[in-house]
Amino acid sequence: RGLVYDLYWKTNLVVGSDWAAAGGVWETGTGAFNAEAEAVTCRIPVGDYGLSEAFLQLRVSDTLIPSVFGQVKTPSPASGNADAENDGQLSWGAAAGATSYTIYLSTNQADVANGAAGALVANQAGTTFDASALVGMYKDYYWRVIPVGNDPNAVFSPSPVWSFKQTIPAELGDGHKKFIKRGILSGAVVFPGEFGFAGHNATGTNVTWATWTDSGFNSACTHSGWIDILTGPVGPTDTTYWRWCEGQTELSDGSGNGSISWQEEAYIGGIGNLAALQAADEENLNDTGWRNAIKSAFDRWKVAYPDTLVYTTQNGPSNEGGIRSFQEYAKPDMSFMFTYEFKSGGSLNQMYKSLRDFREWGKQGIGATVYSEPIPYGMYFQSMNLQDRHVGQSEMCLGMFTPIAYGYKAINAFVYARNSAEAEDNDIRAELFEDGGDSVRRPLFDVAAENNRQILLMSDALVRLSSEGVWDVNGESSEIPNWSNGNIPDINGISASDDVVISEFLPLHEEFDGPNYSNQVYFMVVNANAPVDGTPAAHARTITLTIGGGITALESINLTTGALEILPVTSGTVAITLDGGRGKLFKFQTGAPFVGFYNGE
Repeated sequence: RGLVYDLYWKTNLVVGSDWAAAGGVWETGTGAFNAEAEAVTCRIPVGDYGLSEAFLQLRVSDTLIPSVFGQVKTPSPASGNADAENDGQLSWGAAAGATSYTIYLSTNQADVANGAAGALVANQAGTTFDASALVGMYKDYYWRVIPVGNDPNAVFSPSPVWSFKQTIPAELGDGHKKFIKRGILSGAVVFPGEFGFAGHNATGTNVTWATWTDSGFNSACTHSGWIDILTGPVGPTDTTYWRWCEGQTELSDGSGNGSISWQEEAYIGGIGNLAALQAADEENLNDTGWRNAIKSAFDRWKVAYPDTLVYTTQNGPSNEGGIRSFQEYAKPDMSFMFTYEFKSGGSLNQMYKSLRDFREWGKQGIGATVYSEPIPYGMYFQSMNLQDRHVGQSEMCLGMFTPIAYGYKAINAFVYARNSAEAEDNDIRAELFEDGGDSVRRPLFDVAAENNRQILLMSDALVRLSSEGVWDVNGESSEIPNWSNGNIPDINGISASDDVVISEFLPLHEEFDGPNYSNQVYFMVVNANAPVDGTPAAHARTITLTIGGGITALESINLTTGALEILPVTSGTVAITLDGGRGKLFKFQTGAPFVGFYNGE
């Protein structure tokens, strides 16, 4: 059965006249069998008679039509998905009237399109299919589903040929899977209202998106302000977004800003661009009320926003504890903290201690058994003036690169810009811009932009690595273990005139560098020489590594081009020059692919 539309028109409702049929001029949109809705339009020939207006009458009748087209839709994995999980689970939306489905699956697209016998894998009644025995990692797969029914009046249309590629191991936790899909998050807090709490009543200037693009930050956080009150009717879709929800009631029941509004979803271009949601800020995780409220928000958000990272944040140096038991109970996607050490009386030991502690909480994870289900970890870093003490350029580098060396996968600048309507005496002053908005850039803006550019060139590798150890080469911090030669196998010596941080990584999963290699060692070197004055280039240092084990070269990611590069080991040593506060990722050249660059070939 189906609906039939009859449209009639006339130019005068007073003078008696018949309604004229507008038949013969129908223009029909995409048919209902191939789209979510049917669009029907009709041309009314008012202009043909020199008339300026007409009255319409639409008659809709339900009638029997000879055939109904049915087609399956909404495939999972979504067609073209190159970041599918390695679980082999296929599903699709049911076709109306279908009683069974014929499924074709192959690495040969033509075989699937032509219905080749070799590509036929199942005839079944259900709308899910377990293909785990037929598919693997790093291969392009093609599939289609043909509905079958018993109604002689029903005509079914085969689905298009869909494709997917499995590149994410199913064994990883949800947090790590989300980072692999998104990459490193290097975000910044933008206050759209009075310190971010103005709701939909924002005043003053917001973010200038062209300037934001120049900054290199890839995720805009609005604190607890609504995302849709940022600049313009819609935001750019080449960045992602996140925000906070701080009220216990709102977290518990989803009221207020405890859920994403339809205006926010429209502004960011869809929920797929919602990178993260923070539940509360610095609350006592030993408090039952807060634990339950935050868990309620996590449970709700994970269903509504399946690719969004959910977390709460703690004061890194002075949190109230309870973090491990809270993580096991509430199951956040990542452990998160903040530390702001560049101030009068501040100390880098505060940063290093916080980095160490929350790295440990992330590795202890959310499982009933400690370390059984590790989660990623992230932080807010300082990009603001506290107590009239400016952040130095090399300090800004150290504040961004050192967390990366510890394995942090989300770093968020606090703050990017301040609303111009905020009080001048507010303690928190933006360091990236001269004014209350974002119109006059300071040199620190360009430093942060270059840091973002370099870090994000390493992103695909970094999200696929697990931090296994961090050391201080010249013993300048009591919060980092001192380096001993051989802490990282085959690094037999490190020579540097100033402080150096070095960290070891292993692949997060052995699938990331193919089936023929295991336990490949990566390491990151950070020039921790970061005085408050001068430029990063002025504090550049050359660090010399002594390499053993018969290794003849290192591999790294060129931080200009993003391509892999080879650094020869000459007479057992290799020299690395890094700007003050900046770092770089390396691996021994063993023939194994570099994670993040491996695609199965």
